[in-house]
Amino acid sequence: MSKVDLGNLCVHCRNDTSFGSGRFVNRYPVFDLDVDGNGIEETGYCCDECEQDCLEDGYIVCSNCGMDYGDGCGECPQCECKESVPYDRKLHHF
Repeated sequence: MSKVDLGNLCVHCRNDTSFGSGRFVNRYPVFDLDVDGNGIEETGYCCDECEQDCLEDGYIVCSNCGMDYGDGCGECPQCECKESVPYDRKLHHF
């Protein structure tokens, strides 16, 4: 599994979250998130706009590996587990 440090970029939309960007205050740190289930773990930040979109979309989290994915239909794309729990910010961003 490879790791990529995105610095001040949002791991979802790739917008700048650095000081002066307008996204600095409400950003959340993200560590080793495999956004696409492709084996590449990204570290960076999540801007508040993307965080709110995730909450509104009703994302769920795999009970086995912790990956968040879509609406939970079917199996987790990372570990193929079929168990899921409702989205919880504490599980998504540390």
